[in-house]
Amino acid sequence: AGVIPVTNPTSTTIFKALLALKTRNAIVFSPHPKAKRCTATAARLVMEAAAKAGAPEGLIGCIEEPTVALSEHLMRHKDVDLILATGGPGMVKAAYASGKPAIGVGAGNTPALIDETADLEMAVSSILLSKTFDNGMICASEQSVVVTEAVYEKVKDEFVLRGARVLKAPERAKLAAFLVKDGKLNAAVVGQSAAAIARMAGFVVPDETKVLIAETERVAVDEPLAYEKLSPILALYKVKDFAAGLDKAEALVAFGGLGHTSVLYTAPGNEERIAAFGGRMKTGRILINTPSSQ
Repeated sequence: AGVIPVTNPTSTTIFKALLALKTRNAIVFSPHPKAKRCTATAARLVMEAAAKAGAPEGLIGCIEEPTVALSEHLMRHKDVDLILATGGPGMVKAAYASGKPAIGVGAGNTPALIDETADLEMAVSSILLSKTFDNGMICASEQSVVVTEAVYEKVKDEFVLRGARVLKAPERAKLAAFLVKDGKLNAAVVGQSAAAIARMAGFVVPDETKVLIAETERVAVDEPLAYEKLSPILALYKVKDFAAGLDKAEALVAFGGLGHTSVLYTAPGNEERIAAFGGRMKTGRILINTPSSQ
């Protein structure tokens, strides 16, 4: 059984299908209701290609009109031997609670730490390249940028130069109030453009704005900007030095991204810092000088 999220409904379908075929298994997909046609189309294309290569018909199936009840029925079905679940925490927990073996991938809360030795133009360009892809919906995309104070203002200027908007205090307050509802990310922001999100939150930015950047200090349940945002929104943290940056990045991972992704921008020769970052981040992907979505 393959549970597919709204945030990447086609690529996840394709690679789960390949995982199944390479291990000589059939697979049935349960799409997210908001992306059911994308997932069904991707599944059909892979099935058609597999059939042309000699695979049995029906090896790849998809629930065309998904519901929570159907998804749960699929996961508990007697013929399902393994569940590949990608989605929100609720869906991943449901997979683990089904009584079947399950491999689950839940939320990410990727921090990108920029230290004072990094190539700042490359770092900012890479983060924007990653964060604007698919309007920031990819769960591997950066959610927060942590910058040492020695280069903090330069990093802010570089973001603005490249088309991001660093929000003023009233705009930041409006965005924070709109971003999280009842302790959960407001689904209305997911995958929307920066300009559209600003309008929904009650302020206006130019249509060509790439990313909304909100400065903040805390990592806490009552700080909406610390959450995974799945949209072209970045939290921006200023820290005293690299050691403090490690602390902040570690806190962000623990808050909502254990096991997922973390990124460090530093001079390539800083082997001690790279090793320290790798040792502290409890993530499956530890990236150095790399856009995390790509």
